[in-house]
Amino acid sequence: MAEQIRYVGATGLSEFNKGTLDRLSTAYHSKLKRALKNNLSLAVHVKGHQSDGGKQKFSIHVKCDNPGKKLSSDKHHDFSLAKALHKGFGAVMKEAEHLYHNKGKKRR
Repeated sequence: MAEQIRYVGATGLSEFNKGTLDRLSTAYHSKLKRALKNNLSLAVHVKGHQSDGGKQKFSIHVKCDNPGKKLSSDKHHDFSLAKALHKGFGAVMKEAEHLYHNKGKKRR
């Protein structure tokens, strides 16, 4: 399986938000790869919702495909894209830790 990060819905983002999305997704991709000890591919779905006050709200859905099991996270939203990404990727990391029980164990 090829290692890759796929973005869905990122075309409507500003250049600053695209940079934030790419930077955080790349960082969490390496963390997930290290935690799962396997190659994986990520799909990050970004949805921007315009609220009545004029501020944009972001919804994040993260899907992680690895050979063992597919991990996903949804229903994470915030007015800050970085916070929403941290919440979404944090949920996937937590699911990976629970799945493989590798939190706090020493490597040999």
